[in-house]
Amino acid sequence: MFDLLIWWAGPIRRVLGRCKTLVTVRPLEAGGRMRPVDVPDECWALIEFAGAGIGSVKLSWNARRDQQVEIEGDRGRLTYESPSLLQWLEGKGPFNPTARLALAGASRPTDLPGRGRDFATPEAALGRMFGEVVSYLRGGEKPECVATFREGAEVMRVIDAIEESNATGRWVELAPTT
Repeated sequence: MFDLLIWWAGPIRRVLGRCKTLVTVRPLEAGGRMRPVDVPDECWALIEFAGAGIGSVKLSWNARRDQQVEIEGDRGRLTYESPSLLQWLEGKGPFNPTARLALAGASRPTDLPGRGRDFATPEAALGRMFGEVVSYLRGGEKPECVATFREGAEVMRVIDAIEESNATGRWVELAPTT
């Protein structure tokens, strides 16, 4: 989710986060014995972008509901919705993400082209994604879906800052990257 936000709205300047572990034991594997959980399964964060925007994010490993992101500005609103990725990975429903752009003054929103067919099954989607990554690593063109190491590192900096904020109870500044 943070990768999408950074891609759409630019770098994140600072965060304020709270994380909790609500489900303290889970099965080790499907139908297996229970084990203690030592990582948060619920997280909430306020974010301030390096540009002018602010936002809030709620992430949950417990919720089995759809994902939704809305970005609003003076020129309109972008809405991204997708069915629960967890349910899809468990084979309990389709994954057909949609994106809609409502420009200020427009009579109705425009559906942005999607790649829903790429998500017919988890196996097909993961196979396609890994195929694109391998092709890129072998010198091919960089596909849109392939994140760079730098982009992955930036997402990890945001997550680390949220964890630090959770521990200290304070906003955490993210130094600009070069």
